[in-house]
Amino acid sequence: ARLYRCVLARMAEHYGRQPDTGDLTNVSVAKYLDVRSATVSPHTVERERTQILALWRFACVHRIGSVVLMPDVPAGRLPQKIPRAWNAEEMKLLMISARMTQGTIAGKEAGNFFHALIFTSWITAERIGALMALTPRDLVDPHLTVRAETRKGGRSGKLFELPDALVALLHSIEGSEKIFTWDRSDTLLWRYFKKIAKRADLYEKGIGFHQIRRSSASYIAAAGGNASEHLGHSDPRL
Repeated sequence: ARLYRCVLARMAEHYGRQPDTGDLTNVSVAKYLDVRSATVSPHTVERERTQILALWRFACVHRIGSVVLMPDVPAGRLPQKIPRAWNAEEMKLLMISARMTQGTIAGKEAGNFFHALIFTSWITAERIGALMALTPRDLVDPHLTVRAETRKGGRSGKLFELPDALVALLHSIEGSEKIFTWDRSDTLLWRYFKKIAKRADLYEKGIGFHQIRRSSASYIAAAGGNASEHLGHSDPRL
């Protein structure tokens, strides 16, 4: 929702007024994206294109405003990035840094909270949203179930066997409803993570929890395993 509000605000700046359904034409949207491409990255332009087209299709299907035609604004060419992954030694540094986090999170030691979160992400390669949705019922020592409805696509769950050290750590921070109880704004989770990465001298612009996911997959691949299966991808390119 925040990202959709942002793209609507950028469109308002472009048009000099609040955008409306009359602006949902191929020419109008293409011109907007062309202007944006002069100041932001191709990936940002493509994200905004997909958001605008999602709103456009919804308006067309539900006959909102003056929209009668489906969009036909082609995607731009995106440069292929080489994914940055951390090796096992760097992951150890990250977890050491996580343990140094001061204060409490929902009454639990913040150091243990972030150590457990990063450790679980490294072992499972699950997305942060699925990890934050874990409940105490999902942990039956030493197995952790990540339910299908919390994973991207919502089609299949996954079962993991956790090391004893991680099981003990999870029990030390689990709440009554969620294993990882977060009692503040969502954006602060990423701010904490960036501070942890900086303390470990691993910070780069744009990093986030997804980098641990990539790192876990790279480690599996280096050991001769199936990284795509580990990530839950059907296509290795994903």
